[in-house]
Amino acid sequence: MFSFKDNLFYIRDLNAIAIADHEENTLILYDILATEKIKIENVLNALATEQTKNAILKFMPINSENYEITIFKEANSTLMVMGDKEEHLKITS
Repeated sequence: MFSFKDNLFYIRDLNAIAIADHEENTLILYDILATEKIKIENVLNALATEQTKNAILKFMPINSENYEITIFKEANSTLMVMGDKEEHLKITS
């Protein structure tokens, strides 16, 4: 079973699906699925409620200059790699 089945939001105006959650006054955005490049801010604006004061991205945006970046450290966390996985995970001796 897909563990985020209750956290999928279709945003018609952006033709995108967001995987997100709301915890108190924080919007947590796990991922954005779209066929075209869209602005993260547009997704955040579409999902925010009147109570939303903060947003946390659970992924690294391509352009991160307008974001506060903190290092995620958690035991047994998942490694996610963008691009050619063979090149990134090449074993050398």
